[in-house]
Amino acid sequence: MREDMSPGTRLRVLVADENPRRGHALSETLHADTSLDVLTVPPGTALVDAVRAYRPDIVLVDMNRADRDALDSIRALSCSALERPVALFVDEDDVELMETAFDTGICSYNVLEALPRDVKPLLRAAIALYAR
Repeated sequence: MREDMSPGTRLRVLVADENPRRGHALSETLHADTSLDVLTVPPGTALVDAVRAYRPDIVLVDMNRADRDALDSIRALSCSALERPVALFVDEDDVELMETAFDTGICSYNVLEALPRDVKPLLRAAIALYAR
């Protein structure tokens, strides 16, 4: 997390999704909050490379079903010098996936039914949990 994070500071959120259409839709929703600086992982770019390039405060992973490749990317990020808090948004509650996600370094597991206005507090909570 950036050292200059204060209540008025823009939060840099990197949206990572293997489905460009869904990732774009989430990014557009988040852009409605002017306190968020929303960035997206370009297609074909590794998560670690995108974090290196954009230096986000948090990575938001949005996917219908977290697959092994996505979780391996998160694990690689959490084991690198570029480690950042990662929040996972999924379409359905899955206890096994949740356990696996926490084992890979996810600090916040959320079911997608969160309203757009509720996403920012979830991201701030994930950053605070990560900082602990």
